[in-house]
Amino acid sequence: MDRWQQQQQPGTRSQTNLRSSSRHRDLARTMVSNMSLDTKIGQMSQIDIAKIIQKNDDGTIVPLYDKILYYFGELAIGSILNCPNTNGQQWNATQYREVVTAIRNVTDEFGLPPVIWGLDSVHGANYVHGAIVTPQQINLAATFNTTVAYEAGRLASKDTRAAGITWLFSPILGLALQPSWSRVYETFGEDPMVVSEMGAQLIRGIQTPDDDEDAVPRRAAACAKHFVGYSMPR
Repeated sequence: MDRWQQQQQPGTRSQTNLRSSSRHRDLARTMVSNMSLDTKIGQMSQIDIAKIIQKNDDGTIVPLYDKILYYFGELAIGSILNCPNTNGQQWNATQYREVVTAIRNVTDEFGLPPVIWGLDSVHGANYVHGAIVTPQQINLAATFNTTVAYEAGRLASKDTRAAGITWLFSPILGLALQPSWSRVYETFGEDPMVVSEMGAQLIRGIQTPDDDEDAVPRRAAACAKHFVGYSMPR
């Protein structure tokens, strides 16, 4: 029996997914029910990375571990976004992972869920030093090739996950309706059909699990964005 036939067998994959979803739902309910109001407020909050880093006199950017303890332990903040980018300086995957690990150690110590870190990996993991940079979305759209969009998403996911980050603020699905707007380049253009087809494949590329079953993390979540008040607000 080949892989496709296995996927079509009734009651195999679907039942496994249902059991897994039920288990995760029960776990989430238990965790939330055990939280105080202050913890719930913290979990629903997101801070910028500027809160936990500092720039040294030599220009290097370093994490502040006392701030990591304060924000993700004492305040139980649930999410962080952005990258340490000062004068073009960026962290590599190893540097990101060190901070991800430090945050995870704090949340484990306080019995909290893992923190979700979001990064604007919109054309490859463009905020991870040494990552593969793919074309901007307007260039992907110009190919009219959805496979190219899928591969761009897959590469962005792989290099973002290499940094230990599992949430990509991508793709941009706003329509470029105003040609004089300065951010046309980061969209798939003005055609809703092209935007939807290319966007769907980019999301699929981002969220497809890594071929390496031992990869940690093995998968990431996309975050489609910029629907309101983007290129031509009225």
